[in-house]
Amino acid sequence: MITKLGWKGFRGSKREIELAQHTLITGPNAVGKSTVRHVAEFCVLGKIPGFMSKNMIENSSDREMQAYGTFCGKKIIRTMTRKGEKVSESITIDGVAGTGKNAAALLTMALGKEPLVMNMPEIYEASSTQQRRMILNLVCTDEELAKLQQDEQTARELKNEMAEKRRGAEEAVKSLMESLREMEKPAGNLEELKKKRGEAEQAARELRDKIANGEANERAQAQIEGQVARIPELQTNIKRESERLKAFEHNLAAQKVAIEEIKQAEPDEGFTPSKKLKAAQKRLEAAERDMGSVTQLAVPPPSHVRYELNADAEKQVLHVLTLVNKMPQETPNLGVVRGMLDAMLPQKADVARYDKACQDHEQMIAGGQSELEEATELAQSIEQELQANHEATLHDWNLKLSELEGQITTTQGAVAKTHDALNAAESDLKSAKAAHGEIDKIGPGVDLNDRTTLEGLDSQITELDGRIAPIQKYVTIEQEVEKLRLKAEKAVTEEDEAKEKLQAALEAQAGRVLEATEVFASRSAAILPVGALSVYDDGKDVMINWRKPAEIVEIENGRNVNLTAEILVSRNTLSGSEVSLFDCAFGHALSPKATVMLEAAELDIENLMATLDKLKDTPFQVLVFSWYTPTATIPGEWALLNMG
Repeated sequence: MITKLGWKGFRGSKREIELAQHTLITGPNAVGKSTVRHVAEFCVLGKIPGFMSKNMIENSSDREMQAYGTFCGKKIIRTMTRKGEKVSESITIDGVAGTGKNAAALLTMALGKEPLVMNMPEIYEASSTQQRRMILNLVCTDEELAKLQQDEQTARELKNEMAEKRRGAEEAVKSLMESLREMEKPAGNLEELKKKRGEAEQAARELRDKIANGEANERAQAQIEGQVARIPELQTNIKRESERLKAFEHNLAAQKVAIEEIKQAEPDEGFTPSKKLKAAQKRLEAAERDMGSVTQLAVPPPSHVRYELNADAEKQVLHVLTLVNKMPQETPNLGVVRGMLDAMLPQKADVARYDKACQDHEQMIAGGQSELEEATELAQSIEQELQANHEATLHDWNLKLSELEGQITTTQGAVAKTHDALNAAESDLKSAKAAHGEIDKIGPGVDLNDRTTLEGLDSQITELDGRIAPIQKYVTIEQEVEKLRLKAEKAVTEEDEAKEKLQAALEAQAGRVLEATEVFASRSAAILPVGALSVYDDGKDVMINWRKPAEIVEIENGRNVNLTAEILVSRNTLSGSEVSLFDCAFGHALSPKATVMLEAAELDIENLMATLDKLKDTPFQVLVFSWYTPTATIPGEWALLNMG
C-alpha cells in the first residue's frame, strides 16, 4: 500500500500527496493525474513504461527528476540525473543507498518479489507476450521463466531465419522462371552441338600444331640461309680485322720505343748552369775577393805620412791599385779609390791627405760592398730562373710520359677488342659453314591449304558457339531453377520444423499459464461478485475472460427446462462499472498486495459512483482516476483527492 507520494522535476512540477486505501483522484486534463501513476511506477521500477530514460529526463526540470513515497511502510526515494549525455540513477530505501543497477535487488530484499503497482491501462496496452510473462510469474521461478522466454526467442529467431531463407529461394525461383518465360527455347541438341564443336576444336588444334611446326621450319631455314649468305661478309671482316690488328700491333711497338726514349731523356734532379749564371758567379767571386782586399788594406797613421813607405807597404798599395785599375769603369767610387791610393804613395803624405785617404778607403769599402750585393742578387736571380725552367721542363716530361702511357693502354685495348672481333668473326664463319650442312635436314614449311582449312574450322567453331550459348544458358537456368526449387522445398521443411519448435515453446508457456489458472481464478473470485476470471492461451494470444454463471432455458420433451451453465464474457462487452471490477480483479490476481490503479475517464458520474460502491470493500489499495469530481457524497471508505 502507498500512503504518501511526492515528486519534483516531473514535467516541471513539484508536489506531495497523501493516499488512503481507497482514493478517488479527480481533475481535468493536465493537472497531474497521470503524474501520480508515473511517480508510483518510477519509484518501484526506475522507469515509466513507454518512455526512454533520455526522454524522461528531457521532460524534467533542471536535468533532474526525483520521486519518493512510502510503500508498505518503506520510504523509497529515487532520483535520475543527467550530466551532458550521461544519465545516472540512484535509490534510497529507508536510508539504505543504492544505484540503478542494484535497485531491483534492494527492492526485492525490502518489499519482496511481487509487483507493488498495477497500472491497469498500461497492462492492457501490453502485448500478449508481456501479459503472458506477468501470468507466468505466478507459477514460475525466475530461472524457469528465463528458460521459457529463451526457448521462445530461440525458436522464433530460427523460424524467422528459415522463413527468410524460404522466401529468398522462392523469389529466386520466381525470377528465374520469369526469365525462362521471356526466353524462346533455342532449337538444337546441346550434346550433339558440343560433340561437333569438340571435333572441330580437335582438328583445329592439330592444324595449329602443324602450322606452328611449319613456321618453325621456315624460320630455321631462313636463319640458316642468312648465316650461309653471310660467309663472304664474314671472310671480308676477318681479313679487315687481321689488317687492323697488324696496324695496332705496329703502333704499339712504336709507342713502346718512344716511351723508352722519353724515359732515357729524363731530366737530372738539378739543372745545368748556363753561361749567364757562370759569368754572374765569376763576378760575385771577384767582388768577394776585392772586398776582402780592400777591407784588409791598412791606412798608415799620420806620424808615418811624412816618411816614405817601406817596401812592403808600397808593394801592397801598388797591388791594390792594380786591382782597382782592373775594375770596370762603371764601378762606383772608382776614381775616389784610385785617388786614395795615389795619396798613399811617397812624397804626398801629410795629415790632410791621410784623412782624405781614410775617407776614400771607407768609400772604397762601401763601393765594394755595393758591388758584392749586386753581384749576389744577380747570381740568385739567374739561379731561381734556371730552377723554374728546370721544374717546367720536368713537368712537361712527366706529361709526355703519361700521354704515351695512355696511348699504349688505348692501343692495347684496341688490340684486345680487335682480337675479340676477329675471334667472333671466325666463330660465326665456322657456325655458318656448319649450318650449311644442316639445311637439308629441316622439315617442310607451311602448306597454304592448311591455313585455309584452319580458317574454315575457326568459322565453324564460332558458328557452333553462337548456337550452343543460348541453349547452354537456357539449360543452365533450368538446372538452377531445379536446384533452387529443391532448396525452397528444404527451406519449407526447415521452416515447418522451426514453427513446430516455436509452437512447442509457446505450448510449454501455455501449459504453465494453465497451471496459473487456478491461482488466477481464486484471487479474482475474491473480488468479483460472481464467478471468476479465466485465462486461455492458444500459444499466440492470451485471452482474459469473466467466467459467469447463467440460466439457460432448453426444451426437453416439449417442456422448458432451466439449466445453470457458465459463460465466458470478454472485457469489451462489459458495462462501465463491471469493467472496473474486471480490471481490479485482474490486477489483484497478478499481485495480491499491489496497488491497483484504474482509469475511469470513460465512466459517467453514475457509473463512477457505482464503481466506487462495488470496490469499497477490496482488501487491497485501489486508486481510481476520473475527470469527474462527484458533487454527491462518495462512499465513506473512499478518500477524495482533487488535483485541480
